[in-house]
Amino acid sequence: MRALSKFTVLAFFAAPTLAAQTRPLSDSVMALNRAGKWELAGQLALTGMRTAPNGEERCALFVGGLYASARMNQFSNGPRQLKTFDDMCAGTNVMTQQAREIEQIRRDLSLPPMPTTGVDWSAIDQFWMAVDTLSRDIEPSPAQWRALLISPGYRIAAISHPTIAHAIELAFKPSRRAERDSVLRRASEDSATIAHLLVAAAAREDLKRFRVALAPVVADTIAYAIRNAGRFLPPGATNHAAPLVTFTMFASDGYSQEPGIVLDLYHVREDGLGDFLSHEFHHSYGSALDRTAYATNGADNRLYQMIRQLKNEGIADMIDKPHPLVEPPSMRWYADMYNAAYGKTPATLRVLDSLLVAAGTDSAKLVAAGARAQRLLISGSHPNGAYMARTILETFGRDSLIATVPSAFAFIRMYEAAEAKGGNASPFSAEGHAALSAMESRHQKP
Repeated sequence: MRALSKFTVLAFFAAPTLAAQTRPLSDSVMALNRAGKWELAGQLALTGMRTAPNGEERCALFVGGLYASARMNQFSNGPRQLKTFDDMCAGTNVMTQQAREIEQIRRDLSLPPMPTTGVDWSAIDQFWMAVDTLSRDIEPSPAQWRALLISPGYRIAAISHPTIAHAIELAFKPSRRAERDSVLRRASEDSATIAHLLVAAAAREDLKRFRVALAPVVADTIAYAIRNAGRFLPPGATNHAAPLVTFTMFASDGYSQEPGIVLDLYHVREDGLGDFLSHEFHHSYGSALDRTAYATNGADNRLYQMIRQLKNEGIADMIDKPHPLVEPPSMRWYADMYNAAYGKTPATLRVLDSLLVAAGTDSAKLVAAGARAQRLLISGSHPNGAYMARTILETFGRDSLIATVPSAFAFIRMYEAAEAKGGNASPFSAEGHAALSAMESRHQKP
């Protein structure tokens, strides 16, 4: 799981021989895999697939990339990757020439079915196993890593934190302390994750007691959270089984994905469970009502996702985030950031409009506009979406806000109407509206 340095990468490719220059790139990928340089093999396979001269070489590179994913314990996307491979490579010579490797990869990347409802604590037990093993400077066995990473909690957590196993190893293995301290000195997502894991591990006994106290009442809390989420959903939206709820340790966070909801146990102990879980249930139940597709392969995908998040997070924040937001001392930085961004929402939306206008007339700019929007709408669009949702709520009432649950574009139009009723100009221009309408048509579900 150790990341390769830039020096290692450069040294590997320095002064290549003529044979290395002429042999298929897929051979180089497998040579890296056999040398244990799995991260580099995966990167080279991904890059090579984009420029492969034919389908056979592309599929051979795909095998090399899958092999690297299996060796790096990247299980969360395994079933999806295997299906893509089968769809792309069925009937190629690669399927027979590398049948043995492919069979092993299937065993490694195929995962047991996820539970669809209920409460799962297994990732917590696996986390303590990793802490105990690594703290003795012992690497968990492949079977132990696999047991951790295929637990429902870590399968969901890995969607947003794909390097969680690397972070756990770095946090607790004494022989990697210097590397860990180097990461902690720089503000980054990796350093935030490692710092959180260390704090959670230090609170082990308190967390064990908290789990014992929480387990008997979690079903009642789930029932409350579903009712609470339903306040901002259409009637009947919650009339089916609750999604899976899992607990683990990965970040000061929790989120809802298609497989279920993952909650960090330490974060729950600090911030409470009821309203936090209500927020995530709103995402779970609301996503089934959305009339726009979650993801596409278009150039505008990132820009669209940030706009979509304005509605998703904005409405859900009405459940658990008052304004001004007040957080515990350890999260004061987040409250300050949230409140500052919330107050600047009209100006922020005018900048978003300029991105839409520029991208709307030049499709080549869509990718760059999406990257800029991700930096502009900080914290996954939470504070700006909350400003828009609260403006709708306070102007037109809860029913009008609920009516926008199926579409981010309806949400934007309702927000504009609320601003107009208050005598305020819309932050979106006619050209921006045209760009939004074009995006809506591209992402509307059939």
